[in-house]
Formats: sequence, C-alpha cells, structure tokens
Amino acid sequence: MGQHGSASGSILLGLDGFEVTAAAVIDDEWRLGVQTTATTVGCVACGSQARVHARRTVRVRDLPIGGRPVVLAWRKRVWRCVEPACAVRTWTEQTVQVQSRAVLTCRARAEACRRVGKDAHAVAAVARDLGVRLGHGAAGGGRARPAAGGRPGSPERSCRAGAG
Repeated sequence: MGQHGSASGSILLGLDGFEVTAAAVIDDEWRLGVQTTATTVGCVACGSQARVHARRTVRVRDLPIGGRPVVLAWRKRVWRCVEPACAVRTWTEQTVQVQSRAVLTCRARAEACRRVGKDAHAVAAVARDLGVRLGHGAAGGGRARPAAGGRPGSPERSCRAGAG
C-alpha cells in the first residue's frame, strides 16, 4: 500500500527493539520490513565493537493488524568482530521476540496458545487469522507453515522466560 517511516512504524508494530522500514498490503495481508534498532554491538568473546558484515532476511508471522495477517521480513544483521586475535569471526543477531528458526513471533505464539487453549477457538481458525496453514507431521500432529513465503518451523517451541 505504501511506505511508513520507522518512527511511526515502531509504534504500529509495538515490538521492543524493532523498527518498521517498509509496509505494504499485498494479497490481503500486511508485509512489514523490519530491523532491530541496535546501532552498536560488542563481540560476544572479546568485547570489541562489531561491524555489520552482511544481512539476511528472515520471514516470521506476527499478530494481525486490523484483521489482516502480518508477515515480518526481518533484515537480520550478521556481525563481524574486527579484532584479529579474536577467535570469533561472525555471528547473527538474535532477539527474544523471535526464536531461532521460528515461524511465529513469541507474542503471536502466545496468543495462538491462549485462543486455542483458554478460549477454545478452532485451531484452523487461529491459524487462518495468523496466516499459517496446518500440515501433518509423522505422528499425525499439526505443524504450522507460512501460508506464503518464509520457511517451515514449529510454533509449539516456547519462547525464553520473560519474552512474550
């Protein structure tokens, strides 16, 4: 639909540590380009100030906005330690709001669990609202997959304590 500035986008998104860099409605769902707000990061091993080495885009589903499913295209930074004596070369940024290899943000996963468990909503209806479709695993259990784009993953993994 259009582009939104990062300041107003951050308020719209409401995910701590993230800002919206682009927003559009495509195929009746919100597609939001996001990135973390960190400007400086220290090496996890030696503490030297890291530099951005590359970026890779990860797609993850979030809570609906205005009744439309939301896909976050997170431009994750790959950081590089510049200290020649350091054993750590590169690493990818992480956040508690989005677990590694997750299909859903922690808050979307928590909302899905609440709606299915406490409110007794149909799993298929909750999946549809989040823009995921259900498949069948080897044991017959459902696994969520992005409806369009992204990669498979398991929504039942829990987020770290305090995330949400």
